[in-house]
Amino acid sequence: MLVCLLALSAGFVSCSDDEEGFDTRLLIGRWELVSYEGYYYTPDGERIPYEEPVYGEYAEFFEDGTVYFDGDNGTWNASGNRLIVNGTEASGAFTVASLTSTELILEVSGRDEYGEYFDRTIFHRVE
Repeated sequence: MLVCLLALSAGFVSCSDDEEGFDTRLLIGRWELVSYEGYYYTPDGERIPYEEPVYGEYAEFFEDGTVYFDGDNGTWNASGNRLIVNGTEASGAFTVASLTSTELILEVSGRDEYGEYFDRTIFHRVE
């Protein structure tokens, strides 16, 4: 599911005026993907919301700029409030909507050949 999110977001990323950034030290560690939600518009303009709980998928961010997600190895870096992930299976850029010691919320929005979309991915830290 996140691979689809990464693939969708490769070329279509929302940009925020808030470019202050986030504390990358909080990102380091293991995170469990718990929810995937958002909406998309069909070609005829119908807004389709979705919300899906997710179980058993994890991401681990390392200080050396590498990331492991559900069998995919890659790299990560930060630019302002954006998290850029380059994996062997998929890549993408996300707005870090929230990052605390216990929760990570990534968002992406844009338009593709099917229409407008918005995705929010929520992770909880695993100790």
